[in-house]
Amino acid sequence: MARIVVDADSCPVKREIVETAHAFDAHVLMVSSYDHELRAEQGVQIIHVDRSSQSADMYIANHIVKDDIVVTQDYGLAALTIAKHCRTLSPGANYFTREY
Repeated sequence: MARIVVDADSCPVKREIVETAHAFDAHVLMVSSYDHELRAEQGVQIIHVDRSSQSADMYIANHIVKDDIVVTQDYGLAALTIAKHCRTLSPGANYFTREY
């Protein structure tokens, strides 16, 4: 089963990600600080981390696996996910590659 990992602190398309995941029978993991109220639902796991500026990014970097789909606006996290052979998109659907 595919897994979509979301850097959810500032992601403006969380609902759209969940709806798309349901359509493709994918699992969603949303990671955010405790400052953001997110609710788990079927197929969606929520991980809350402390409010440090890099906590969500570090959690994601340490828990992703090859072929995960990662959604983030953070270029540093995108670089880490690409190095781990994940498919990485921005919330605006820009695809991150080794070249960009």
